[in-house]
Amino acid sequence: MSTDSISTVEQFYQTVFPWQLNPTPDSTYKFVGVEGFEGNAGGIYDNKGAEANWSIYCMMVEDVDEVCRQVVDEGGLITYPTEVNDDEHGVMKAAQFEDPSGNRFAVVSFTPKS
Repeated sequence: MSTDSISTVEQFYQTVFPWQLNPTPDSTYKFVGVEGFEGNAGGIYDNKGAEANWSIYCMMVEDVDEVCRQVVDEGGLITYPTEVNDDEHGVMKAAQFEDPSGNRFAVVSFTPKS
């Protein structure tokens, strides 16, 4: 999720849902933690007014790169290439794409550290 009003959005989601928002070092991105779910369940990005606010449907997958290959093969468009975040919890890979009719989706994989 991208917002230009991070404190309002944080308060809203932490009140409506039992979300924990965990900041990432040197970033305006906060991972969403949900009780009973190990790892990151999503994230909120402070766009500081540099872009329109948006939210996107995200699916957990085994292999982000393979899904991106299939998206392109089937006529979709990669709109946000694979990004890797490696921290003390594990390795998260994520990418965003549009299907052939312009719907935006994201895929993510997470490998916890042992």
